[in-house]
Amino acid sequence: MFLKAILLLFFSVGLSACGPSVTRNDRPLTLAETKRLGETNFPFPASAHNIHYAIFRDSGAPFEYILRFDAPPADCQATIAPALAWHYAAHTISQRYQPQDFAGPIGVSSYLQPVAWFDNASIRKGIFAGEESSHTPTIWVDSESGRFYYRTTD
Repeated sequence: MFLKAILLLFFSVGLSACGPSVTRNDRPLTLAETKRLGETNFPFPASAHNIHYAIFRDSGAPFEYILRFDAPPADCQATIAPALAWHYAAHTISQRYQPQDFAGPIGVSSYLQPVAWFDNASIRKGIFAGEESSHTPTIWVDSESGRFYYRTTD
């Protein structure tokens, strides 16, 4: 009987750990605060500030991951390649991920709404890299305001 109770307890704890969870930082963070929290190892440039991120996990795996930070436009653009390499740590990055100019707006998060800081109406001119599809990174850089947006979904 005791063994059954222990097994039931472990099974219950295991199931509760498999449910959805959300990690959010909706207030602006500094790079030092972001590193201290240790919730993301994204390759931010040293000039990154006004950092926001949100991660929706289901069964422990990231299902949607969005991130935004401000930095000089050149630093935002220079972060595209490290961000793609971070996402594809052990894979070759496709040619289709080469940055290209675009004019907004950008897509919005579906599982993490509302996310006021991931503002799809603010980009008028920028750079896009990635692909808007499952398991792939999507990156937008607002060339006018120096704002970097990253999103990946399952």
